[in-house]
Amino acid sequence: MPFVISAHFLMDTYQGSDDTGQPEAYPSPERLYKALVSVAHTVFGFHAASSENERHFFERDIAAVFQWFEQNPPDAIHLPGKMRRNSRRNRDVIAYRDKGYWDKGQSAKTIEKVDGLHDVQSLKESRVGIATAYDDIDGNLVWQWSMAPDKQVCDTISALCWEVPYLGEACSPVVLHAREMKEEKYPLSGSLILDKQPLSLRHASLNEEFQIPEEGHLRELEDAYAKVNPHQKARKVAFSENEKTVVSNTLTQHVRNVGYLRPDAEDDSSKLRAPWSIGIFIPVEVLDEKKDQWRPRESQYVAWCVALHRLLVRLGGFGVTPVLTGKYEPDIERPANNVAIQILRDGDLPIDSDVSRRMGLPGFLVMVPRDAAGSDISTIVSLCESLRGRRLYYSKHFETLRLGKAVTDIDLSQFWEPVRPGFRRLWSPSPFCLRETRPIPNADPTRRWRAREDIALAVGHVWRDAFQPDSFSSKEEEYWGFVNAVLAADSPVRVSKAWTVARTQMGDYAHRTDSSVPLLGAMASLDLDLKTEREVAAIGQSRHLGGGLLVPVDYPERLAEDIVRGGERR
Repeated sequence: MPFVISAHFLMDTYQGSDDTGQPEAYPSPERLYKALVSVAHTVFGFHAASSENERHFFERDIAAVFQWFEQNPPDAIHLPGKMRRNSRRNRDVIAYRDKGYWDKGQSAKTIEKVDGLHDVQSLKESRVGIATAYDDIDGNLVWQWSMAPDKQVCDTISALCWEVPYLGEACSPVVLHAREMKEEKYPLSGSLILDKQPLSLRHASLNEEFQIPEEGHLRELEDAYAKVNPHQKARKVAFSENEKTVVSNTLTQHVRNVGYLRPDAEDDSSKLRAPWSIGIFIPVEVLDEKKDQWRPRESQYVAWCVALHRLLVRLGGFGVTPVLTGKYEPDIERPANNVAIQILRDGDLPIDSDVSRRMGLPGFLVMVPRDAAGSDISTIVSLCESLRGRRLYYSKHFETLRLGKAVTDIDLSQFWEPVRPGFRRLWSPSPFCLRETRPIPNADPTRRWRAREDIALAVGHVWRDAFQPDSFSSKEEEYWGFVNAVLAADSPVRVSKAWTVARTQMGDYAHRTDSSVPLLGAMASLDLDLKTEREVAAIGQSRHLGGGLLVPVDYPERLAEDIVRGGERR
């Protein structure tokens, strides 16, 4: 029979930080484990002098509980809904109380109150508490196991849970209930399911990542506590209040991270998944009295995006994540995509009205790849939040920009307007797709490398997980393998009406290219079998910085079918 532990937060808020000091939205199974360890020692006298405590639980009963937790991570987790306290700014993190500190020998000092919502950096600086607000209708966090432990362990867990006063900080009071549940109700609707596969770049976008305890974590916690709380008689030096040692927040030698698949994470191999999953929008304003709005030309897109990219890398400093820099160690497999930056101008694109209203165009859209690790995502979000108020320019001949407050939770799978009834969505790169290679000859004399092949190769590189050739002996053979896979009859991609594009100053549309590759672009109408038909993607050599953004174009069904059928054939 399944077994659950439910957490009801009495104030509908949770406040806690992960082992890096960053605020976390939900308590992890490892945090629950720590709370139970604390209760076992302080309330039940675990490892005390007597062998049996007042609750009639023996040492072996309590030890069996922690052994069970270390061997059985939750099979499913139901997360409470997060409530947005300020819909205009659309943030989940709220500032809600003052904090003070005591300096020995002086009067108590209280930090000045900060009202409203603030970014994480400003909250750190002001020492104001931050918390995640949970929806009071769907406010219970439930850890679920498909198979309950034996009755004695269940009873002991239930008794321990009843004594837990809070999770995270003391301002997050909680009531924990442990009980068995009916088979037909497991798992609860909308629950995250434990991913049996190890965390990897391929699966990171499908996962919510949590820490769980492993065997030996109980001893790790007990040893750390004993180290910083020696017996009073053993002390030879009287430490002042400010010199006391505190328990480290990084006791993670016997802790590991696991992923839980989101409810919509079922992988449909016939569909193309979004290459980038999280968007961060950075609004801009022009520091020029003669201009009221920023409207860069298409030939300036790459230069502006390169300028912002360099600023982010500079702020990240030495060792910043390679997902941002694109520089990987030789023995590390490169992912298909890095962080991409695109420019969005007001009124140019069919962006969903709610998304557009939240962003406040114009500005930069920083796109995080769906296979980025959770730590990399946090780093990129923090860097983007730190841009607020900074100036950006790339040439003395053009305006200087001031960067605004980043909107950090743009869902790139629901970015564009929905397809209207009776219409079919095709895609076209804007301003065009910059080719990635020179024309490559083929052993078959009837096959020629043209604009259609340039587009197919660009699509194959973006969705590498779907089109990567199984085997190849040279780079040229690999490129033709991509092309053949994209243009295959059973491919989820149809390339129609492809043609070559050339501009007077083609160098303005490229960031870094091989000297052997002619600077030419390609255009086409693409029919993509995407999971949502509203997701953001970009193709071509400059897709990461200012080029190749796939813009949706909706046609009536019959006209769209004629375009696809009348496309260029091999």
